[in-house]
Amino acid sequence: MGSDPQYAKYPDLSLAQHIFQLSSPSLTAFHASSSSALLKAIKENAATPLYHYLANPTDGILPKGSLEWDEKLYDDIKQQNEKELESWDAKLKDAEEKAGETEIVEAMGGKAEFWTRVGEKVCF
Repeated sequence: MGSDPQYAKYPDLSLAQHIFQLSSPSLTAFHASSSSALLKAIKENAATPLYHYLANPTDGILPKGSLEWDEKLYDDIKQQNEKELESWDAKLKDAEEKAGETEIVEAMGGKAEFWTRVGEKVCF
């Protein structure tokens, strides 16, 4: 127990509440605050997959205008994701080549936490 890695608590279920509020026409009083809270979380977590899933003009699930699509923001956080993923892949490869099982599990756990934080439903 003492040596088990401690991972952040993802997914953040408050985001699910904001998504629900934006999806519900009867909750328009909460739309502005939910939209800003979601956008803030997407930026802080570089949650590219979540942003695409919610707000993409062609594929997004939220009603149009609920969460505005910003192509520059999407590209910026996508680049952040790619850099972080490369870092985790390098750590995992290094651990597999030079370290033991503990380091491999740590790198795999970090990569899994990354995918969960950004809201990816299908990981590779």
